[in-house]
Amino acid sequence: MPEIITIPTERPDVVLQSRSIADDQAFADSYTASRDTIGLFEPLDHIRTATQAAIDRMSSIQVGKHKISVLEAGVFVGCITYMPRGDKEAELGGWIDSNHVQKGIATTAIRAFTGYALERHEMVFGRVKPDNVGSARVLQKAGFTLRVPGADWHIYRRYAPFCEPVNLNDPNNQRAFY
Repeated sequence: MPEIITIPTERPDVVLQSRSIADDQAFADSYTASRDTIGLFEPLDHIRTATQAAIDRMSSIQVGKHKISVLEAGVFVGCITYMPRGDKEAELGGWIDSNHVQKGIATTAIRAFTGYALERHEMVFGRVKPDNVGSARVLQKAGFTLRVPGADWHIYRRYAPFCEPVNLNDPNNQRAFY
């Protein structure tokens, strides 16, 4: 049985929680309504109904992914996918319903979820298509740094405070060991 996750955010009207059966119809509706936007940055899949959304949720659990609902004032507005990669790192991704973008919800959600993930992992990363400026900006506002620019994907990473990489050759480095 997967861990049930509930994460408050800096905004009292935005809450993150494990996606549940109750979210399946809203997920399907939101995903379908946002297909034009989502399709610009990731391959579109088959989700169109609550039943298909339930199958997606259950198959994700079987491969160790966590699907997290983003709720604004109790209404489903998006999804974060959390994929632990062993004990040291985790990948996150997600989307916000196109009817709810430009309201700071994505930044609020990613900041809160990153805090949760960094309590469990040394590093969290997200992949963003190079032309997806909005998602890149969300990750930057949440403290992520572009570490691996690429033609297909840019990889942004954020480290737990005690795990940040250190350049020992930098004479200005205050953390270098002697």
